Amino acid sequence: MALLAWLVSSCWFVIFPRRLANSLRFYRALFPAVGPWGRLRLAWHQYHSFAALFAERLLLDRGGTIPYESSGFEHLGSARGGIMVMSHAGSWEIAVRLLARRGLDVMLFMGRRPDEAVEGVQKQEVQQSDVAVVAVERKGADPMVALEGLRHLKAGGLVSMTGDRLWPGVEDVVQVPFLGGVIRLPATPYRLALVANVPLFFFFAFRTGRKRYAIRCSPPVHLPPARRSERAAVIEKAARDYAALLEAAAREHPEQWYHFEEMLE
Repeated sequence: MALLAWLVSSCWFVIFPRRLANSLRFYRALFPAVGPWGRLRLAWHQYHSFAALFAERLLLDRGGTIPYESSGFEHLGSARGGIMVMSHAGSWEIAVRLLARRGLDVMLFMGRRPDEAVEGVQKQEVQQSDVAVVAVERKGADPMVALEGLRHLKAGGLVSMTGDRLWPGVEDVVQVPFLGGVIRLPATPYRLALVANVPLFFFFAFRTGRKRYAIRCSPPVHLPPARRSERAAVIEKAARDYAALLEAAAREHPEQWYHFEEMLE
């Protein structure tokens, strides 16, 4: 399976030039001093790192275990409700499934787009696992989806949401500085934290070796109470803090930046 994944990712590297161009633009912004061949090498490792992740998740499908080091899990264990802000810098899918195996009551909010291929398969298998999933597949805000998340939070559960990818037609947006430009991030995690009065947890999981991972969770981030007119400023501040962590994570693990679309404006 590992060899097949390597071959497939090599083909993707060649036959999807637009996605490759997006990766090269990102690495130019991340490491301005790196030349064209260096950026191409980074993109090559990016594609094959994603393939390795895709292959290793079969271990979890078959009931196997993946060793990992963790930091900050005690924050989640003592939380009475909270929002985990996850990223596509690192292995979000493996991380959330490992969390569920620890007995944490996690509800994963997951957007799905019709043009997803490999990642769409991953998301489908998460839905078939022991993780509680709310899939957002249609355009337009659905108040029942938000209500389901609020109920879970009020019951003391954790809600996991992406912090670095927009759901077309669903998310409201906050724009913050990132890599010398501007990045558009979903405002929903921060808005939901304000409404439910629960903390945020910034969460990252990275592959550190063959079948080995490191998972990091921040201390709880409590957003200050805000009137409706003040919420935009509170959300922007929280999104800026997250974007700074996301940028640091990308520099630390550049090959595990699993965005293949344009991110910067």
